[in-house]
Amino acid sequence: MKMITVVYLLFTMWYYSTALDCPDGQWGCLDGSQCIAEKYVCDGDPWGTESCWDGSDEDPALCAQWNCTAGYFKYRDGLQCIEETSVCDGKKYRGCYDTSDEISAFCAHWNCSAGYWKCHDGVQCIEESLVCDGYTGRQSCDDGSDEDPALCSGWSCTSGHWECQDGVQCVEERDVCDGGEHCNDQSDEDFFMCLQWKCTPGWWKCRNGMQCIKDSSVCDEFYDCNDWSDKHVLGGIVLLGIGNVRLNCGVLQIGMFVMVTMTA
Repeated sequence: MKMITVVYLLFTMWYYSTALDCPDGQWGCLDGSQCIAEKYVCDGDPWGTESCWDGSDEDPALCAQWNCTAGYFKYRDGLQCIEETSVCDGKKYRGCYDTSDEISAFCAHWNCSAGYWKCHDGVQCIEESLVCDGYTGRQSCDDGSDEDPALCSGWSCTSGHWECQDGVQCVEERDVCDGGEHCNDQSDEDFFMCLQWKCTPGWWKCRNGMQCIKDSSVCDEFYDCNDWSDKHVLGGIVLLGIGNVRLNCGVLQIGMFVMVTMTA
């Protein structure tokens, strides 16, 4: 037993002293036991689930020399790397621990990341998809400029978004004709428009021709269509395009379609 213990200890010492051959884009922790994604090195979070168990990825000597990976940014303290999309986002709890990424004098000269828009205050960046979405809140410009009517009347909705009939608000296409009103003018649930609306991929149109629900909601334990047709279609048979559909009923795959037969 004593010999086994000695052999085990020698093996452990050898194993941890051997440099790891980590794949590209990953970094080997100094104890030799673990590879982590390079983007987590010097991210300022020694207790994260993606951090080294020995804490070596947050060693100050290492981080002082570390070059942040693409899409990450290092500022005042010279030690911590944060995502560029977190820089000048107005959220001090998301970026640098010393909040240096939110200093107004610095942010006034910061170019927002691709897909982000600078608020009229000249210092804050938000996602373009949040501009003219009809909401003001934690994810919006602190000065409210992303909902300025003059701006929104000429704003082109980003990909995957739909312009409400008022011409000043954008909503996600998947929210159009889903049975809930998202446009302030309620135009996303207009009766005649929804009859002509083609549901986005991964969504299924109820028998009433007006409402779209997720494919995964068809034939589950809940009634999602307002007319209950997601549980009673074509005499108890639902015909869907192939997809990852979570079902509580029988499934028979035929060619390019999935036939769902009701069990109740």
